[in-house]
Amino acid sequence: MEILIEKYNVRNKKQLVYLSGKKQSENYPIRYTLHPHFGFLFLVEGIENNHFIWELLNSNATYIWTFERHSDIELQFKRIENIINVIRACGREKYKSAYINGGQDNDLVFRVIKHEHIGSDIIDEFPKWKDRLNEQLT
Repeated sequence: MEILIEKYNVRNKKQLVYLSGKKQSENYPIRYTLHPHFGFLFLVEGIENNHFIWELLNSNATYIWTFERHSDIELQFKRIENIINVIRACGREKYKSAYINGGQDNDLVFRVIKHEHIGSDIIDEFPKWKDRLNEQLT
């Protein structure tokens, strides 16, 4: 991942490095997606919940789905794959709207953390992004 990030000057490099180094579960490998965009799927195992975090290369947001920890992890991975397929088919904005309106995946928690001022030479918003992320992880 580090070679890819450096070679292509990825704008959300700090987020990817933090997720892969500090948060990713040691029990499961990082997965990746090719469509709709190349990205990484991280698993963060909290005390109460499992959090699947989807970070696309050069994206404007971090996507988080939360499941109760007592459920089967492989079924959770399958569910996330299905959700990403829905996003692939309809788009991120339609998925977010469907979730907000209660028509999509209302049996789990979904959140988006926007990347503010990413790539700015003046403002480093990474600490705020990191705080917002860590508030979500239980």
